[in-house]
Amino acid sequence: MVLRRPNVAMAELEYLPQLSPSLQALCVTLYLAVGVVAFTRSFQMRPRLLTRQKVFQYLVTTFCCMRSLSLLTTPVAVRDVLNRTALCLFFSLMLFQVFFWFDVVNPSSSARSKRVWHSFLYINIILYTVVGMLELDLLLVTKAPTDAASYWSDMLPVLLVALGSLLLSIGLLFSICKMRMRVQRLMNEHDASLSTRSIARVHRALCYLNCIFAASSCLFLLRAVLYLQHPWAHKECGSIQDPNWCLGVGYVLPELIPCCFFVLVMWDVDPNLWRSRMSTGETTPLLGKSIGYTSGFGKDLRWHRPSPLLALTTPTTEPYLRARAVTPHTSPANVSVQPTPPGLLDALWLSFQCFQLKHGGADVHASLVILHMLQDGVDDIELGRTELAHTTDPSFHVMIKVPLDAAHLLRIRVYSVRNWNTLADLSSQNLVGDAMLRPLEIGQCQLYRLSSSFRGDMCVSNTGLLVVRCEAAATMDTAACITRGFLMDKVLVEEELVESPWTYEIPYQMLQLIQADLVQKANWMAQVLQANRTSLLHMPSDDDGDDPPTSTHSLLTEMIYQLQGNARKRTNRKWRGRMLEDMEAYIGVVQDALDAYGHPDKFGLSFKPSTKKADAELRFVALNMHVQLLTLGAAVPMASPLVASIDEEKEAEWHDDVKVPSPTALDGIFAGHQLMGTTTVGAFAAHVYGFGQGGIRQLREDLERLRERSLKATDWSDNTTQALQRDMYALEWHIDQRLDVAFTQAVSALVPCFQHTLFAHLHTSAPGLPPAAYLARLQTAGFLFNVESLLSTVGSEAGMLGDMDAAVKALAYVQIRLRCVPDAASAAFAVAISTCPQGLVVELPIIMSNNYTLAPSMHRVPGQDLASGAVYCPVPLPGSNPRGLVIKVVPVLFTQGMNELQTVANTVRKSQLQHAINQESANVLQAYLTAVYAPADVLAVWEEAKHEIFTTKDEKCMAILEKTSWVVRQVGGGRVTCCKSAKDRTAMSVTLEQAKVMGGDVPMWTQLLRTYGVRRENARKNIGTAQYCFSSWQNYLLPPAYKCPPGTGGGSRAHS
Repeated sequence: MVLRRPNVAMAELEYLPQLSPSLQALCVTLYLAVGVVAFTRSFQMRPRLLTRQKVFQYLVTTFCCMRSLSLLTTPVAVRDVLNRTALCLFFSLMLFQVFFWFDVVNPSSSARSKRVWHSFLYINIILYTVVGMLELDLLLVTKAPTDAASYWSDMLPVLLVALGSLLLSIGLLFSICKMRMRVQRLMNEHDASLSTRSIARVHRALCYLNCIFAASSCLFLLRAVLYLQHPWAHKECGSIQDPNWCLGVGYVLPELIPCCFFVLVMWDVDPNLWRSRMSTGETTPLLGKSIGYTSGFGKDLRWHRPSPLLALTTPTTEPYLRARAVTPHTSPANVSVQPTPPGLLDALWLSFQCFQLKHGGADVHASLVILHMLQDGVDDIELGRTELAHTTDPSFHVMIKVPLDAAHLLRIRVYSVRNWNTLADLSSQNLVGDAMLRPLEIGQCQLYRLSSSFRGDMCVSNTGLLVVRCEAAATMDTAACITRGFLMDKVLVEEELVESPWTYEIPYQMLQLIQADLVQKANWMAQVLQANRTSLLHMPSDDDGDDPPTSTHSLLTEMIYQLQGNARKRTNRKWRGRMLEDMEAYIGVVQDALDAYGHPDKFGLSFKPSTKKADAELRFVALNMHVQLLTLGAAVPMASPLVASIDEEKEAEWHDDVKVPSPTALDGIFAGHQLMGTTTVGAFAAHVYGFGQGGIRQLREDLERLRERSLKATDWSDNTTQALQRDMYALEWHIDQRLDVAFTQAVSALVPCFQHTLFAHLHTSAPGLPPAAYLARLQTAGFLFNVESLLSTVGSEAGMLGDMDAAVKALAYVQIRLRCVPDAASAAFAVAISTCPQGLVVELPIIMSNNYTLAPSMHRVPGQDLASGAVYCPVPLPGSNPRGLVIKVVPVLFTQGMNELQTVANTVRKSQLQHAINQESANVLQAYLTAVYAPADVLAVWEEAKHEIFTTKDEKCMAILEKTSWVVRQVGGGRVTCCKSAKDRTAMSVTLEQAKVMGGDVPMWTQLLRTYGVRRENARKNIGTAQYCFSSWQNYLLPPAYKCPPGTGGGSRAHS
């Protein structure tokens, strides 16, 4: 059934009545007068700023002009369009007033204010869209009229006007209730800043505003009733037929009078209402600190703790009002299993060489040696294997470690490779021959005739000769120390991978500093809440004698100021409460971490594996941190040559054993040693917080943008300024938490890096800077701490890089203080962390003694105490202070992504982050090289590196890392290499650097180190399998020098 309207003549259905000339002139004059007043008022406000009051004045001016045109226009079609446009503008104007007073106490930058004005925009968009569609429908109806179409095109505008008037009436009534509730809340809080006179003025302003709202609401309600009375009899005024009365009742009263009211109201509102009365340089009382962020350390140091060595007991911290008390602990026991000290060496390094290998009568061109330990006469454990050699008479570079107590239970087997893809399955290879290994002494070599089978003591088949030589003593692998050996011509090469003895000790001491700072902040915040401070924006009271006259502050302005101040005070109180709750929760986290790190045996871990990178309990512990030491030294010369040529007919002349070299020759093992240490660790990053907003560097950029906005506070209200400051402090609080995590990890890496670098320079036999000169350089120029990053610049790794950048830069506020001790027992404190006015102080013992040859050592070459990690110093310290040496830290971070993500980043030009970091670090390194008067050859390489740093764009330039690392080592700096987990990309970088030091065939040594060195064992420690986490296509996208060898990739990417 189609709804039809009554049969009414079209002449009676005019949208806007035609007035008499005199009344028309009067109405037009009134509308234009109101428009001119509003337009003039807009020029009295702040220029070049589009404020809410200006928007209102512009809306009033536009509406008055549009309504005047609609009254003066004669053509019906144009008149109808102008009328509907004026109705829409009037609805927007009144809706603006409703939203304005609803949002008057909210900061313009707050989420609530944004939601309010977004709603205003959406409502207007919907309104103008519907009206535009109706106008289009009217044109279609005019061309092809139908009863239903004409009915809806005539009725809907009337219904929209009526509905809009009804909504405006309800909105104004709601505003009355809302303003009364706000004023009542202000009165109920008994604000001390409110005088009796101020309270009376607020009530008068509320009464004045409510009267205007109520009158306007009644007029809108009247209009709605008139429109809905007989909409099909006359569209505009129901049953009122007289045009003059229709215009007066349906237009002038509900439009012009509210416009005049609200123009007067907005005239009374101070144009500077949303201008901040606070100085931009003022210290805000929100957190008791100035606007902006600090570098984290230095003059604005947040942590204060004297050296624990100055007191016998652990210093107590200030008791917190609501948090748990700090439980003092002794230093955490190190659960790491340390390597066996010299004198208790329990293993031997064996090297192998084969001659005349044959299988099936043919020469063998690809072979390897595998050593098995026998139990009950059955092969049970594979102790190791050499590399795959491609020659008929192979001399293997990879040495195998055998335990002393099992030397008589070892079987040596030589295999000819038949299938390259199944080297793990020995049944798929050809067994050339085997032999039982007899006991060996250091420097002794034995010759074995390989046989494929035995019948009693008689050899049935001669398949080749095997020479086994005992090169040096060694230690069996433990959880904390893994070693691998290689033979390079007449040079022995030993890789050591040692866990840090300070894995839990440094985070434990750092957390004590962090907790002391948190307790101080939380106590202050709790006192602020308990004191119930007065409003941040103080309105003058009668007692002050400074109450301004009414002409200066109108009633409405004073009421709004009071309501804004009250809202701001309540918001700040709630915000402080939330911040206090967050601090309490974080103090609890720190306390739990202190409890755990004080007794680290609860974790069952001597280091933090890559699978625990986001573990909440271990957040402050450095990820997969190890010290990798490469030792190169001379091998023991043989007492006599083996056999120049081997003739099977002279078997009777064979002697299995060659004489052991003299004791003097044995002393030459690893003689002339060269030491090269590198600390490998996962990125200094707060994985536990995620990287959705980036890292600290990116967050500080956001904070800087907020700070720049806060500098414009003179153009905004105090509410907006305070909201910005709350956002700034919330962001800074998040940055502080991230920095606590990342910086603690960075300090944890700094200490072992410094100690092994100091050890290498004081105890190397290689030519270079003498120990006394090196110590003098540390005193004058500081310790150059170079961090090499392999992180990409997209995704979560960009956030990790942002965290690491901030943590490394914060190390510039760290001092290393070497405390002289006479012996290893006095170095038991290992490390002590405290603060000073300049920043953080890390005190380390240095043992002033030459008597360390037989002392328990962390490494093969003695000189670093096993228990404390303290370095023995064979020369006096420079300077006049006999108690120790103060060394500043000069940190630099050079980064270059190398994985598939960096390929994507370079393609989409997202590598600016690493360019900026490298250029900042280049300036620091340049100053250090100038300070130490670097040699000409070092400066030449540095100039090449610097050119690549400042010119390379969107490509993988690994030469930046290779050259900067070499330069840092040449001037005595410490080296740290890291990626996300310090397991895969780190392994590729460290092995390449070691291979270059070893010299010769660099690709061959790189492949040997990556296949048979300690890095695959590091992967096994982390993920349970000795495989790098590179798939075939990921390995393909790596730079050529950083690809993993065949058969070593394929580890789970979930653990990378």
